[in-house]
Amino acid sequence: MRRTALIVSFTILCAAFAAAQAKPDGVSVPPEVMEKRLVKRVPPKFPPGMRANGSVELKVVVDMSGHPASIEQTSGDPLLGAAMVEAIKQWEYRPYLVDGKPVEVETTVNVSFKTTVSSTLVDNPPPQGVVGDSPGSIPTGQPGGLASEEPKQGVTVPLRVRISSGVASGLIVKKVAPLYPEEARAEHVQGTVLLHVMIDKEGNVQHVDLISGHPLLAPAAIEAVRQWKYKPYLLNNHPMEVDTQVRVNFTLAK
Repeated sequence: MRRTALIVSFTILCAAFAAAQAKPDGVSVPPEVMEKRLVKRVPPKFPPGMRANGSVELKVVVDMSGHPASIEQTSGDPLLGAAMVEAIKQWEYRPYLVDGKPVEVETTVNVSFKTTVSSTLVDNPPPQGVVGDSPGSIPTGQPGGLASEEPKQGVTVPLRVRISSGVASGLIVKKVAPLYPEEARAEHVQGTVLLHVMIDKEGNVQHVDLISGHPLLAPAAIEAVRQWKYKPYLLNNHPMEVDTQVRVNFTLAK
């Protein structure tokens, strides 16, 4: 009788163990399934002027309450990925159930970005002229050349000239330093932000586009450069609109 009771108890323990093994703490769920369980989706925020083009893939772990517990980018542009990570942190899912009980889920999020050129850029034709370190570096009469004499009849004068960042730097009369973003400081983010800058005939910054740089640093760089002031760039004693690049460095003090 006692032996029978021991056998029954052992059988019950084995069944309980098997049941526990059959209910995993976490499961892998296809992205299309989790997509249908989204109840709150927050779109990514990109720095002003950034052109988002490309695809990113992220591995996301969703906890039992439906909130992303961890997010890891597995492929794609790091700038796009960083923006998506910040957005997905705010997403919410309906809890995924196994045998009627919520479980932790591992899934992937795939996002493709494609932006068209903004109306502001369409209204501004592509820059005419060439990169040069000094006016007159291109022979007179060549297209885009910065002639050192009055243009001859029939020679086209560019509406806008492109100059190197070194030449543009020498024209700065007011330079506003960017404020180091607190979030970037807290995460020890450093680096260089490269900007495409359009300057009008009066030396005012007319338009700023992001070329590259960390998304936590880019907005501060753009906001600062918009306040810069330049001496007008002269071609044949006439002020010209200017197309150039600006580098803004962010370094944490040791």
